[in-house]
Amino acid sequence: MQSEFHSSVKDIVSVAVEIANEKHLRKLNQNEQLSEIVQAMCTEFTVSKDPGIYALQLMEQDGGNKYVTEENRGEIKNGSILRLVLSPSEIVKQIIVRLGPKASDTDGKLWALSKLSTLSADPVFAKAFLARDGYKLITKMVLDVSESCANIMYCLRSFTWLMHHRLVPPIQDGFVKRLIDFVSSEKHLPVDLIECCLEILEKAVQQKEGAMMAGIGIPDLIQHLWNMDSPSIQVKTLAFINSLAQGPDSTKILGSMISKQMRDTIQNNILCSHVSPTMAHELYVYQTLILGLLQDSLTSTIDPLGTDAKYITELNSILASTNADMQNMKGSIVSLNKERDTMTLMDKDLPDVLSKPFVNEDFVCNHSVLICRLTLNCMLYFARRYCRTFMRMVLEEQALSRSFPFTCEHLIQSLCELLGVGKPLKHDGMYQPMVFTAPDDSSFMEELFCHAVLLLGTTRREMRARTPSDQEKVLCVLQRQLREALTLQPVTLEQLDENFRRFPYTVIAEKWQLEHEKKEEWQLTHLPPILQLKEQRSGAILELIEQQRINTLLRGAKFPKYTARGQRVKKKSWFVCLSTNQRAFHYGDCDDKDRLMLDCSSKILVCNIRMLVTGKKCPHVRDVRNRKSDQYTADLAFSVILDEEPHSLDFVAPDQRAFDYWTDGINCLLGNHMTSATKEAEFKMLLNLEVRLQLLDTEGVFLPSKPPLVPSDPPDYNFHYK
Repeated sequence: MQSEFHSSVKDIVSVAVEIANEKHLRKLNQNEQLSEIVQAMCTEFTVSKDPGIYALQLMEQDGGNKYVTEENRGEIKNGSILRLVLSPSEIVKQIIVRLGPKASDTDGKLWALSKLSTLSADPVFAKAFLARDGYKLITKMVLDVSESCANIMYCLRSFTWLMHHRLVPPIQDGFVKRLIDFVSSEKHLPVDLIECCLEILEKAVQQKEGAMMAGIGIPDLIQHLWNMDSPSIQVKTLAFINSLAQGPDSTKILGSMISKQMRDTIQNNILCSHVSPTMAHELYVYQTLILGLLQDSLTSTIDPLGTDAKYITELNSILASTNADMQNMKGSIVSLNKERDTMTLMDKDLPDVLSKPFVNEDFVCNHSVLICRLTLNCMLYFARRYCRTFMRMVLEEQALSRSFPFTCEHLIQSLCELLGVGKPLKHDGMYQPMVFTAPDDSSFMEELFCHAVLLLGTTRREMRARTPSDQEKVLCVLQRQLREALTLQPVTLEQLDENFRRFPYTVIAEKWQLEHEKKEEWQLTHLPPILQLKEQRSGAILELIEQQRINTLLRGAKFPKYTARGQRVKKKSWFVCLSTNQRAFHYGDCDDKDRLMLDCSSKILVCNIRMLVTGKKCPHVRDVRNRKSDQYTADLAFSVILDEEPHSLDFVAPDQRAFDYWTDGINCLLGNHMTSATKEAEFKMLLNLEVRLQLLDTEGVFLPSKPPLVPSDPPDYNFHYK
């Protein structure tokens, strides 16, 4: 055993050791070998068996246990609880014996399987179990059709931990087939068994073993989403479906995921009750996968002469069929351009939108508006479903000299950015219930687009946008409105519109202002360059406040008169001021009105002031009672203590501001620091104002948190000037 002479205090930890269900306090030397520590414990507590078959376990906060090894013994801290237990190799030996072909003890087999499922969470035990061909043993038991569901469940739970530790070799096809049979079985099987099967199958797909999943599809799994009594089953089922959708047979799986039956199942069995954070994440993954199907139409531009020609023709036909409605609408559009030219657009002939196609090859090529196919689909859906509203929006855009397809393209890009279409999964992503509650197979994006276009018109009118530059601001506001509304996760279109109404332009402007102020406040308190600037300007600000306090003393003030015992003298006041040369205070009685007495012959020299005291330390309020009114008087009292007669000059300020100003001013005269709360507030306000003024020239410029690197010196200083 290593001598404790070489151990420092930090190497000794105080722990509790549990032996035979009894805890014993012990000092543990971290420099000793674990085998020596175990042997010493066995000797100390007279353990009868060979010490070599024992080991220490660390009891963790979550209730689990972990075998202590030389690698992880650093996790033992003061107050840790250790247990003296059988070593991994010894407990594995006992488990193998009870699970062997010659074992006939049913209770012993159940004990071994239960112990195995619990201890497999420890990678040290898991490695010891696999070293004794444990993988083959549990695989064989799972494939044995004569085994009970309870025994198989224990085996699968152990298998799950082995996969978690990444200790499992490639899974056999027969093993996967057995799990698929359990999952797709119509029999009522234990919930724990189904959970283990789903978790193992999901991990198998994630570990690129999804090729063996050809025998299972969403029809085999949808029954488990109906199990509202077991939310964990629902979560694991949805997680497995998401994994399958990212596997080799993704096309087929995704086709089933966007079906109305699947979305109705999620709506009626999952969204109708509380959604846990784990389920919310799986719903977000599900949503991202099905919305990812829009990626191709988002990135591909339309082909006016090819596959998209029929859609363009239909759009033109809708425009042509609404000629009369367009003529009737023109009066309601006049207000949009009344602040523009004297002769407005609507005073002229209505633009002949029927004389040429609304979208054609020339438009796409010459106007630099490469519309994606998703935009065209949404525009066509808008025109089919909300024909009159569609025409109104077209005319409004034309009245503002804007291209409606360009606006729609911008809107589609914003929506796809907010929903993460084509983007990698985020850890904190949010699902949208409307994805699963849309009435048709593919109407979520189209309906969201239509309502967003209507919101665009409303926001534009709120902002009174008239020019193209105004329109850019409107689109920025619109994007924020969409983000805020979708963050509330509306379930229906009615809730979506209600959310839109909660975030008009005025609310968005207030939010931006608040965020800007918070950003400024953070910069003023965290950025090193600004902190350095504050430090440089602090002295000048303090001097300014000190001068303002001295000016207050020079102007003088009237104070209510109190007796030596702190009693207010009715209708009596006195006036005091600092002399121009700041060497003396002049004071004298005056009436209680604004007319001051001219006799201020009494004075005290500043050089004779020994100290300033406040509150109950003042001579004239030292003996006042603790009544509320008297306490208020004491809080506003201050005195200057003199080295000569009259020994003190006693004040009671009329209010807190006067108290702070005069005590600060007297402290300045005496060379002391100003200590009032008013001084702190004014200092902070003036310093921040000074810094903001200094930073006006840096508006919009990024301020780094670290200074730039100083370039190295040049080889010489022979500079050449032209």
